[in-house]
Amino acid sequence: MAEIGCTAEEIAACYRQDGGRIGVSVDTIVRRFKEDHGINYADFIAQKKLVGHEKIRRKMHDRAMEGSDAMVIWLSKNRLGYSDKKEIAHDNAASGKLIVNLTTDKPG
Repeated sequence: MAEIGCTAEEIAACYRQDGGRIGVSVDTIVRRFKEDHGINYADFIAQKKLVGHEKIRRKMHDRAMEGSDAMVIWLSKNRLGYSDKKEIAHDNAASGKLIVNLTTDKPG
């Protein structure tokens, strides 16, 4: 659950007692985790979230390499800093024309 980004509260809510009516507290999970596994719960959760991030990145990369144009565009904007810029200039005094220049900028 931590790999997919669930909070401690969400994880605790999934552990039920009394036929599903009462959730386990976060404090109980944290305490029992330390007792049972000998590791700090927050450190474990942080590590698992990083594993989840890596899996998402790998999947996105794989989709881009499989030919998903949308994923290539998204990755180029978010990882490489590419952007779509829309420049709109209006020169009413000179000609009364609306000039629109659409450009795609590459960083650097």
